[in-house]
Amino acid sequence: MTAGVDQATQAGSSGRAYLLLAFTALCWGGNAVLGRMAVGEISPMALVTARWLGVSVLLALFAHRHLRRDWPALRPHLFLVTSLGVLGFTTFNALFYVAAHYTTAVNIGIIQGSMPMIVLLGVFLAYRTRITGLQAIGAAVTMTGVVIVGSGGSLARLAALAVNFGDLLMLGACVLYAGYTVALRKRPASSALGLFAVMAFAAFVASLPLVFAEASLGQFQWPTTKGMI
Repeated sequence: MTAGVDQATQAGSSGRAYLLLAFTALCWGGNAVLGRMAVGEISPMALVTARWLGVSVLLALFAHRHLRRDWPALRPHLFLVTSLGVLGFTTFNALFYVAAHYTTAVNIGIIQGSMPMIVLLGVFLAYRTRITGLQAIGAAVTMTGVVIVGSGGSLARLAALAVNFGDLLMLGACVLYAGYTVALRKRPASSALGLFAVMAFAAFVASLPLVFAEASLGQFQWPTTKGMI
């Protein structure tokens, strides 16, 4: 009886994990489209700052108990945690939204699809973790699927894609985010919400010099009504 309950619980947990992974993939795809839609509606650094300011405010309202409880565990690792926020959130988003000004959502999606492969390579280089055949196949299938969807299954459309400055920025963003993902293994023992709250606030603070630089160069743009949405 107990074994049956354990198996059912494990199956339920696995099912939720797959649903969350599918939802994450959907969010990544939507982010590429929304990043392109934001072009001309709000400047890139303004978008990064607004995004992490909003997230920080929401977490301050709803996650303050988690943060207070987790602070003793987070404080000794504050440099690591804030660095993760700057690398994985601020820098990635900044490169992502600037790239959207120079390339298409299709190109962004295809390059973003390479991230699992980059993460696998990063884990191997950092921790000498063996890459299994199944993991390699899974990453290859993911990349193939992204390419097929992005090109509409048309070889002619795929061949017509050209590498541009935005693609290079997007590739750099993916490498940085893969580095963030690999470094997460070193995160302190705390709740995910408490950890995310500190990283989000660090991302907001780190975005301020970028938005000030954008303004000093005359590139700052307040969001239009569409940009706010």
